[in-house]
Amino acid sequence: MKIYLVRHGIAHSKSDDPERSLTEEGKDEVIKVASFIIKEKKFELDKIFQSGKTRAKETAELIAQFIQPIEGIYESEELAPMTDPSKWLEKIKKMNNDTMLVGHLPHLNRLASLLLTKNENEIIQFSTAAIVCLSREEEGFTIDWIISPDIC
Repeated sequence: MKIYLVRHGIAHSKSDDPERSLTEEGKDEVIKVASFIIKEKKFELDKIFQSGKTRAKETAELIAQFIQPIEGIYESEELAPMTDPSKWLEKIKKMNNDTMLVGHLPHLNRLASLLLTKNENEIIQFSTAAIVCLSREEEGFTIDWIISPDIC
């Protein structure tokens, strides 16, 4: 099973846009990463979960145009920036299907650390629109690959 952790693309500031939608640059970087992974990586995705915040929802929708998840896109408030990552850790333990989570910092950093090291000491720093692919092994999770807009 694979878990894809995705940080949303660059968003407008709260003062410019209270909804914090993606900027044109943010949309471009999400499209760049999504088109790269679809060319370079073979995978089938069951579901995408996003936090419900506009920037995460837009990021998930852009990625879904390329990946076309079998079961679609779902909202999960438990992907919000300050949510306790152990809530998703428990859900992931019960999953068997490849799933993508589109969220925010610091939640994604803390969740990745929990999956990889069983503690929340942040070991991965997500750039905007970055995707981290983790695989479940017998002993836990390992990093398969990391893609960010600057390397596509």
